[in-house]
Amino acid sequence: MGRNRQCESRLKVSRIQCRTGERIYERYEVAGKDVDGRRVRRRFKTEPEARHWAAWKECVLQNAPVQRPMLTIMTEGQRIKAEAIISRFGDDALDEAYDLLANLRRPQTEDMEMQDAVDRFLVRKREKGIRPRTLYQLERTLKVFMDYVGEEARVWKISISDCEQFLQAHSRTNKT
Repeated sequence: MGRNRQCESRLKVSRIQCRTGERIYERYEVAGKDVDGRRVRRRFKTEPEARHWAAWKECVLQNAPVQRPMLTIMTEGQRIKAEAIISRFGDDALDEAYDLLANLRRPQTEDMEMQDAVDRFLVRKREKGIRPRTLYQLERTLKVFMDYVGEEARVWKISISDCEQFLQAHSRTNKT
């Protein structure tokens, strides 16, 4: 059997007296704190109205997702972006994005400059016996890519987005 839990109410209904000039009248006020700590205050003409609204609001507050303040190393901009991703794509969105990035990111295996990597690549292609024209085209394309990222660039630091930006900047469709 489930336990019968008593939750402490966050809202309080109280009778207050309001004054408008010489006229004094009674109202019922519901006051308390919202889920995020903001003050909630609303006035009603009758006590049943106030109690009904307080009960409804209490249900809303108890069913709201719990948000707790916590320390983070994220900047305010990063936190806002993360919250936007979660609100747009759901609670699992950050986990899925992390998994995707973890699979795409290559660990540093060897600290090699771009020039060394291109030289090794071309030697292996020559050993495989590719045609001279194909080898020439590869050399020219890789020379342009090295100019784009830098000959001293570390191979393991070159990202997929660097390659995509290079291809976009040097695609034939852009050269009309």
